[in-house]
Amino acid sequence: MKTLPVLAGLLSLPVLLASQSNLFIDTSYTAEQMVMDFFDNPLVTPSNITFNGGPVSMAFFEGANTDLGLPAGIVLSSGDVTHLADSVGYFASTAFMTPGDPALTLLGGFQTFDAALLEFDLEVQEDTLDFTYVFGSEEYPEWVGSSFNDVFAFFLSGPGIADTINIAMVPDSPDPVAINTVNFMSNTQYFVDNEVLGSSDIALDGFTTPLPATGVFIPGETYHVKIGVTDVGDGVFDSGVFISVGSLGGSDSLLPPAIFELVVDGNAVSLTNESRYATSWYWNFGDGVTTNERHPDPHVYAEAGLYTVTLITQNY
Repeated sequence: MKTLPVLAGLLSLPVLLASQSNLFIDTSYTAEQMVMDFFDNPLVTPSNITFNGGPVSMAFFEGANTDLGLPAGIVLSSGDVTHLADSVGYFASTAFMTPGDPALTLLGGFQTFDAALLEFDLEVQEDTLDFTYVFGSEEYPEWVGSSFNDVFAFFLSGPGIADTINIAMVPDSPDPVAINTVNFMSNTQYFVDNEVLGSSDIALDGFTTPLPATGVFIPGETYHVKIGVTDVGDGVFDSGVFISVGSLGGSDSLLPPAIFELVVDGNAVSLTNESRYATSWYWNFGDGVTTNERHPDPHVYAEAGLYTVTLITQNY
């Protein structure tokens, strides 16, 4: 377990004086913030970052103590991403009535709905990058073999690549990763039947094992990346994809920086928690009072004095 304490100056106060699941999902971060933070590597430089999808279709996730097989990263969903952090008995299905995506429609074979699309340009100084992801869906197992073929893709285009390619393929296969290509009948070695597993942390009825998506690049060139997951055939029965932070150029050891601002008003101190990628918080107000609230209420000191406010943040 990693902790990172930060001491917030010494507060001199004059006389004038907030998930039960082990899958933690946080929608408070923007696409730009996460991509810039997670591609924390001098060998990759992201730019022109955009996200298109439902209002809560993208988030930071931490799942080190779940059966996902990934520690943390970015999660995209065709529905409300927060609904993924529930037990397998929960039915995750949100119809945002947002558009699908033509490229994903070609892969899924039928009309798409509620696409979640993360796009950015990436200047790369290496010739190969390996991304790791887990795709899952509520379409399993009932709709395997049907037109409800929800699909995930990791599109790549740029120098040395003819047109656009999808690098999220079933291993040793020409098939994209979708309901009808990885399931209890096809490519079973890559499939986890969550209805059998009975996870209390992951709502999706089935999901893949961690799978690779390998991109080949010309060092020094800039490429366009488009990561997408979508409903196929209808706009319900959510699907999602979890992309590991360690495969985005950053470190699997995602230290959560403890950052906060404070304002003193009379005997009270108000705190603004600006920490990122933590899943638990411990505040010590220096007068014997502590709290584990992410965003604590203003704290009122009983008397004037010199106090040290400390925040300790932690994730996996």
